[in-house]
Amino acid sequence: MVLCKCGCGKEIIIKPYIIYANKSIPKYIRGHNNRNTTRTLTSEHIYNLKISHMGKISPTRGKKMSDEFCKKNSESHKGQIPWNKGKKGLQIAWNKGKCGKNSPTWKGGSKLANSKSINKRNRELGFNPINEYYINLEGHHVNKTDIIYIPKEWNHIVYHNVHTGKNMFIVNSYAYFFMLQQNIQKLHSYFSEMKG
Repeated sequence: MVLCKCGCGKEIIIKPYIIYANKSIPKYIRGHNNRNTTRTLTSEHIYNLKISHMGKISPTRGKKMSDEFCKKNSESHKGQIPWNKGKKGLQIAWNKGKCGKNSPTWKGGSKLANSKSINKRNRELGFNPINEYYINLEGHHVNKTDIIYIPKEWNHIVYHNVHTGKNMFIVNSYAYFFMLQQNIQKLHSYFSEMKG
């Protein structure tokens, strides 16, 4: 058991890759070695460090490795066993358990995600009502500008789409029929008032 040398009394956990790579065992737990944290750099020192590192290019940059070197390199790595072979649960995905409803960016699913595109399409449509609105009626776009108010059940009787024109003839015929009925009722009430 190796303890941290800062004096906290906590045990240093030796990771498998340290043993595999024959690295030296750390003396401190990460963050416990305050040797570098207490040291403050002056602005002049930081500037000098920046200048000293400027323009340094990697010695292998732009060089093409020879076939012989690549072959030797690949042969030297053959037969090495990865440190996590046969082990489970060592590497956990950062987004495990954070998908779907558990995600911090969850906004209610596909309905809300599609609402922006639906609203955009609806903004392209005009609003020119042909008949009067009453309770329990719903606006149906006969074309991209004109609306006829019809009963909700009639509007949802068949799936239709103004943009593609799918099944528009069926629902439009219902809409015009309803508008005709409304006009007949208006005429009937008008003539009855004229007689009375």
